[in-house]
Amino acid sequence: MRDAKTAKAAAEEEYQRAYEALEAAKTQLEDAKARKARADQAVKAAQDTLELATQVRDNADNDLKKADFALTEAEKALDAALKKVAFIREKFNIAKDELSSAQWDW
Repeated sequence: MRDAKTAKAAAEEEYQRAYEALEAAKTQLEDAKARKARADQAVKAAQDTLELATQVRDNADNDLKKADFALTEAEKALDAALKKVAFIREKFNIAKDELSSAQWDW
């Protein structure tokens, strides 16, 4: 009888330890699930940030291409304007020389 009581007490203690280990495991599992949820949120935030950064980069690249095109067009317009100025200056110099010659003739 005494052996049965001792065995029963030992079994109850073992059961209590197992139950406490089970409760600790449940707590650890819940903590792990919470950490995983936070990690999933962090990954999602990082993916969203990467997507935004990629869009910003693409927009900046498009803006750079537009600015480069506008600069090329402005250079063409400036070259045309400089040619016109050179043409006008040449005509002016010719007219000035003709006027000067005409004044000497008088």
